Amino acid sequence: MNASTVVTGNQFSAADAKLRGDGNVTDNMAVGAIRFDEMDTGIPEISRAANRVDPYWGRLWLPGSQAVWQNALDLANARAPREGVDNFGPGPRALGPSEDIDITSWLERPAKRSSRLAALSAIDSWRTITGEQICAITGSKEFARPYPRNLVGRFFHAGLIDIGTFPRTFTSSPTRIFRPSPTNSFKRVLAPYLTGPEAIAVHGGYGWSSGQQYNRHNVLATELGLRAAEFTGMTPLGEKFASVDLLTGTGLGKPAVRAHGKTGDAVLIREDGMRYVVEINASSTNDLESKIERWAKALHDNPLETSGLMVIFVVAAHPDVHSRGNSPTAVMTATRKRMAKVLRRYPSFSPDAPANRMGVVAWHDWFPCRHAFSTAFLEGTCDIFDSLTQKWSTRDMFMDVDFDPWEGFNATTVLTQAQVIGSTPHWMRTTPAGDVLGLPSQRMNMPCPSLGPAKNTGIGMALNATVGPTRPPARLHDPLGVGAPVRALR
Repeated sequence: MNASTVVTGNQFSAADAKLRGDGNVTDNMAVGAIRFDEMDTGIPEISRAANRVDPYWGRLWLPGSQAVWQNALDLANARAPREGVDNFGPGPRALGPSEDIDITSWLERPAKRSSRLAALSAIDSWRTITGEQICAITGSKEFARPYPRNLVGRFFHAGLIDIGTFPRTFTSSPTRIFRPSPTNSFKRVLAPYLTGPEAIAVHGGYGWSSGQQYNRHNVLATELGLRAAEFTGMTPLGEKFASVDLLTGTGLGKPAVRAHGKTGDAVLIREDGMRYVVEINASSTNDLESKIERWAKALHDNPLETSGLMVIFVVAAHPDVHSRGNSPTAVMTATRKRMAKVLRRYPSFSPDAPANRMGVVAWHDWFPCRHAFSTAFLEGTCDIFDSLTQKWSTRDMFMDVDFDPWEGFNATTVLTQAQVIGSTPHWMRTTPAGDVLGLPSQRMNMPCPSLGPAKNTGIGMALNATVGPTRPPARLHDPLGVGAPVRALR
């Protein structure tokens, strides 16, 4: 990775920023920023951050706006004639989700099966995600444009996904966003046709769920996760896998933690197994303090050596908001104030103290302008509060925090498990699911058939030269298509 190309104030002026759609970016904001398109990260073009809309500086949404969503049932009802309106009686019954929609035949076609499973996984894991981000995760262009007759359209009409957009002045954003539809269509019409490894590839074994979507937070968290994967090499996990319970309870083999479904917005996994929970914050609501308190308690109750847990709050208030209390500066100030208030309840000299494991950073400190980042992002530079000296300082959370796991804690297992999840960026998946999960016969403690060629018994002609080793079907061993090609399960 070549980080020598730095954008200076003269190269990336305010006028240039305006032409690029960066709005109020100034020369000072851009000094020291590293442009995405100057970085040789070695990943495919379709997955590079430089080729996606910048959801923050690109003004994907207007201040205070919410996404406008459409689902299959709404569309069917809107198209059905209404009783008493320009007709002479009750209209025909509107088609319900999944009715007469074929969404299973593609499972028998290996060409695109893996990318489609990964697309469903990305939507399920990240909750709300743009089409470009799905393309980046899967390596496929299929979600770039949702057409009624392609598979994206069929997923929509079957009630699996909702399709939305952000409103813009007199129009709407051309960027389409997707989320799991709050229906039981997945369970009824698709789940019965998935093999065990395929189901795990989609939802990790935790079931397809819609959850609570926060459109802007989810899109920004997904973008941050993809950028971390591309430029730092850390493995991103979506909101589905960022729950308090998975990070401090059952995910570590401990008793379940009752956190009422509370989750972070993303998790970044360092190569040694360190887990960085990312919380996107865009306002200073009353819920912010309780959110900080929840993670501070989790850090207090779970030492670093047995959890590998760190927490970073990323303040991402809309850059065009300048009203008192809601501007990026005001929200950052309020977040620091509330964080300091909470951390004063956990004073300690220990490196394990919540104050040493929780930081806050503004989005524009890591990403000063559109399609560029600062070295602070590569190092994970955050503001941290010393609960004893009552002072703020900075710390490089990604680079300067050593992690020595407890002897009984295999912290890197999560990186192996991420190989079988389709929401893991495609270039980071290098191990077939069967090598992680084992063969079905092995999981059931049954004798495993020999994988080598049959021995020559001296009867007839030896086939070793023409017949390769026995392999399980792709849908059982390698549903995400990361290993050698194997025959499809019919």
